[in-house]
Amino acid sequence: MLYWLRPDVILGGGKANFRPSSIEGGKRKDGEDYIGKFTGAGYAFAETAAQLAATAGRPETTKLLGLFNDKNIEPAYVNFALDADGKVEKITLKPVSPLADFSYDYQDLLFTPVAEKK
Repeated sequence: MLYWLRPDVILGGGKANFRPSSIEGGKRKDGEDYIGKFTGAGYAFAETAAQLAATAGRPETTKLLGLFNDKNIEPAYVNFALDADGKVEKITLKPVSPLADFSYDYQDLLFTPVAEKK
């Protein structure tokens, strides 16, 4: 469903659900490779914090798929702060549960847009 909606940014866990079971660690029984589909549709892909920081910092990154460790990721709310024109000014993350182990420093991630090249 996410593939057909094609939001600009997708961050979360569940990488195994994006890969076919024929690939190690994949769970999809329909044989679809949604990571491949997203990257084929122009999405940058990140699966580590370092890749996420590097990818999000590139001006050419306009669409982003970030899928991380399935077993240890805490659910988080993604908050978009918009400017007066309705464009994203910054993105922050907050844990869903007050008991969440946010030692992964999600709260310290602050995404800001890069100025467009002219």
